[in-house]
Amino acid sequence: MRKLFLLLAMVSASVARPCMWDQDTLAEEAKGHGDLLSTIIGRFERNPDLYYSMRQARAESQLRKEPARLGLYDDAAVAAARLDRLDGAIRLIERKRAWMKEHPKSATPDDWYRYYANAGTFHAHAWLHDGADPSRVQRLKRGRDLVAKAISLNKAAHFGREKYQLALIDWILSKPKTDEESFGKYLGKREMHGREAIKGLAGLVRLGAAWESVDVFDALKYCLSLDRQASLAQLANLRVGELVRKGRRSLLPDFKHSTDPLSLGLSMPMHGDDRRNERDFRRLRGEADDWYRRRTGFMVSRLKAGRHPDTDPTFWSGYEDKPLRVPEHPFWSHARFSTSAMVWGGILLVTSPIWLGVPLLVRWLVRRRRRPPQAGR
Repeated sequence: MRKLFLLLAMVSASVARPCMWDQDTLAEEAKGHGDLLSTIIGRFERNPDLYYSMRQARAESQLRKEPARLGLYDDAAVAAARLDRLDGAIRLIERKRAWMKEHPKSATPDDWYRYYANAGTFHAHAWLHDGADPSRVQRLKRGRDLVAKAISLNKAAHFGREKYQLALIDWILSKPKTDEESFGKYLGKREMHGREAIKGLAGLVRLGAAWESVDVFDALKYCLSLDRQASLAQLANLRVGELVRKGRRSLLPDFKHSTDPLSLGLSMPMHGDDRRNERDFRRLRGEADDWYRRRTGFMVSRLKAGRHPDTDPTFWSGYEDKPLRVPEHPFWSHARFSTSAMVWGGILLVTSPIWLGVPLLVRWLVRRRRRPPQAGR
């Protein structure tokens, strides 16, 4: 048992902090849940530490003058959490709670929802960050209960991804051990798959820190395969392999990564050529890393000059964003099987002798009726 909890401490902190609310969350959600391909390859906005340290300092300074601006508590606390200052994040978010308790008429249900969502995430993350001590698992359970409270106040928030954050914490508390108890199969057994699951898991990657979580990408692969999005499932599986090679660990002690397309759980061949998909993945990942380095370099140079996008409307002036080059073959955007279409196709194939033969039989009968009688009969 202790070995399992020690293993938890080695897992990326992304497992426990996928669902935090600040102004960046609102900006990302204004765009929609994000393109799935760019999510898997890592071509989405991730900010350097200096961005968060400057935001935290500014928000705390403003709070001393305007303690009623509740969004500033969220900004400051999430910034601290992004910098792994979990105790500071919890103190800040509890200051928000104290103010709302003192001024109940000034706090909206959404203010309380954000408090519970952030506080729950901070407690769960702090438990992992502090070594996943089994004797202090109550802290993880407290985080779980706070996230559940947030969901009860706003079920649709974050495109439903908090539902999957809660499932992730529940999965950790279930003490998984074998591949049959993976996070993806945990979701499958609870019928938490399909388009909603794909959107929720992608949200854990984009809006949280699950970009380096083996278990979240493995679950995304599993849900994509169940949804018959074969090429995207393979791409997510390639991301799992990339993480494993970099030394990232699954919560499962005997986790085994397979590159066999059949391991995706597909009951039929995949669209496209597997090797072509692998080549596309390597190219897309390389381009995404280049995009990330360029963006981060641009940001750091301006942040060091004292400029920040929160306060400088011209911060991004001069930055040129290169568009994503999607592979030419159609499988990335339409990599989906239609089971019903395949079933009907099979029926038509099996019955083809009948529906092809009927017109021929009718034509023969018509000709026979029109044939004049032979002489002497």
